[in-house]
Amino acid sequence: MNDDFEDFLDDDETLDTVQRYEEMIKNETKRYFDVDEFALIIDYYLESNKINHALQATDIACLQHPNSTVILLKKAQLLINRENPVGALRILKSVEKTEPENYEVFFLKGVVHTLLGNTREATRQFNKAISLSFDNKDDVLYEIAIALEEANYYTIALKYLLEAFEINSKNLDVIYDIAYCYEKLEKYDKSIEYYNHYLDIDPFSENAWYNAGICFNLTGNFEKAVEAYDFAIAIEPNFTSAYFNKANTLANFGNYKQAIEVYQEFILIDDDNIQAYYYIGECHEKMGEYERAHFFYEKTLTIDNTFADAWYGLAILCMYNNDFNTALKHANKATSLDKKNSDFWFTSGQIYAKLEWIEEAIVSFAKATELDPSDFESWVGLSEMFFLLDKTEKAVETLVKVVGQDNENADIHCHLAAYYLKINKKKDALVHLEKAAQLDNTSFETLFKIYPKAIGDKAVKKIISKYSAD
Repeated sequence: MNDDFEDFLDDDETLDTVQRYEEMIKNETKRYFDVDEFALIIDYYLESNKINHALQATDIACLQHPNSTVILLKKAQLLINRENPVGALRILKSVEKTEPENYEVFFLKGVVHTLLGNTREATRQFNKAISLSFDNKDDVLYEIAIALEEANYYTIALKYLLEAFEINSKNLDVIYDIAYCYEKLEKYDKSIEYYNHYLDIDPFSENAWYNAGICFNLTGNFEKAVEAYDFAIAIEPNFTSAYFNKANTLANFGNYKQAIEVYQEFILIDDDNIQAYYYIGECHEKMGEYERAHFFYEKTLTIDNTFADAWYGLAILCMYNNDFNTALKHANKATSLDKKNSDFWFTSGQIYAKLEWIEEAIVSFAKATELDPSDFESWVGLSEMFFLLDKTEKAVETLVKVVGQDNENADIHCHLAAYYLKINKKKDALVHLEKAAQLDNTSFETLFKIYPKAIGDKAVKKIISKYSAD
């Protein structure tokens, strides 16, 4: 809550006016309030987020002052807030007849058309509002941009923000929102440019540093991202999101040890954050410290035993130890808690395959491909299960479905080569084998593992010789 808001709510005049108004409502009496007093009452309720009270005050104000532009515009704004743009537009058209030079009328009409999805008409109304504003043109441009941002029209909002920036290049609100719009439009380099411009004026804005860190991270500039988060933390030592993002960034570029240290710092501020404990476990897992990983996955589950990722983590650890029965229990727990995670189903399929429960593995791999059709490992796993059941035609059919989606996947081509050799479609097999070899000249090992008889095939040997020489 900002100081201006607190001052407004605590102002003696405001409190006295609101008290008199509420006594009138409570006692069901009639009392006269002038337009300024009603405006004060309505604003008080708006600032207190009591929209229904504000709307009631506006209705009463309209009875006492039916032709007041101030009150009618406030009612239109309230109807917009209550998602009644048609009702607001009716009022605004009426006010426009008597106030054709009032920029606020056209601004609110623009907001209404934005909510109705009519951006062309919204732009026309906004431009009319701008033409009627003079001393405060940059403020009007900013208000228009905010209305468009709230409706997710970031490209159009950016146009008005850049125009406001040309008028006043020191307006921090404008600069911040330009950076924000570029960020939402995934133009991260431009976003960083404007966050840096903001920080040149106000280097002690933890939020600007934090947002810049996000953009640096998204552009793959991890060192700059960490540096930005460090500045945010230096300014605001309890900035939990900055700690969390910094740790995630460190983990993303493989600095697991330092990431763990930052997660631990984060936990000192937010000691029940299950995500942090889980990520510490994941870092230990990636460092090969499986006992520590196990400890933190278990720690996560002591806080919330419905946290599916931790059960999945335990399943992976059990797989490393070849304890597939326990791994299966954990994987099934994960899938029961999150039925829409394709990774969980894929891992479940892998475990069933290790246990030689082929039919169950088929169900899991098929579920993974249903949830994520671009998960080619799951398609390959599914085909391998059909192959093991001696349903080679079905295995071929499974991979033919997806090879067109990823023609550059050597593993898919190699599997198809093996399957075609098994069913004596040698010409097709060699086409896929050559493609696999072009993509990865070590893929022959996979071919021989799937179909060992290929080792003695002369045509296969010729391709191997051709690409091994490279």
